[in-house]
Amino acid sequence: MKKIIILIFVLLFSLISEAQYSRRVVFQPEMYIGLSGGLNSYWGEGFTSYMQTIPQNSLGPMGRAVIGFRFSPFLGLRISPGFAIHNWPDNRRNDSIVNFSSDNLTFDLMVNLSNVFYYQQARNFNLYLFGGAGVAFRNPAPLLHGSLLTPVLRGGLQGDIALTDALDLNLSGELNLVTDSFNGYPATGFDGTPVDLYPALMVGLTYHFKSSKKPCYFKTMRVFGSR
Repeated sequence: MKKIIILIFVLLFSLISEAQYSRRVVFQPEMYIGLSGGLNSYWGEGFTSYMQTIPQNSLGPMGRAVIGFRFSPFLGLRISPGFAIHNWPDNRRNDSIVNFSSDNLTFDLMVNLSNVFYYQQARNFNLYLFGGAGVAFRNPAPLLHGSLLTPVLRGGLQGDIALTDALDLNLSGELNLVTDSFNGYPATGFDGTPVDLYPALMVGLTYHFKSSKKPCYFKTMRVFGSR
């Protein structure tokens, strides 16, 4: 029994040492720009009903431009001006479509999950977790009187596939939260839930500029399972 206990402690110590292994790495900060487009689905009042029967009626196009900066192997920031066309099947009017558009500006913190779990200076695929906030401006529409400025909270996952050294293909899924009255119902306040949602799927291209900045040296970095 004593030998078994000693063996368990040795194995645990080996795993802890492996998980906490650190090394000195070099990273080149960079700036990038991009364009993306896709579809959003508007989830307002009654969405549990119309998403089961006519989910396609809630779809609308959206697009955005991206300006970003990666300042470490793990973290980056991006700013994204964009637009969206929303379609809300109004269950008060036999699911007739309330159509409206919005312009938005959002800021995201990007976390490189690929490098968090296993650092490589260059790779063909990177997976990012992102979260951020911004504002959206709802434009006037035939069934919506006036305009509305609302805060936006958002988050999602993005995969970058390297096409060349400078060009990436981006695939992302995201969830955006806006105020409950963004679709004009209720006109103010909320009717049981404080937010409306519009999840989206996007595809795009990103161009990375060659950096003139000096490389950054990370003396200690936890790299799970790397040597």
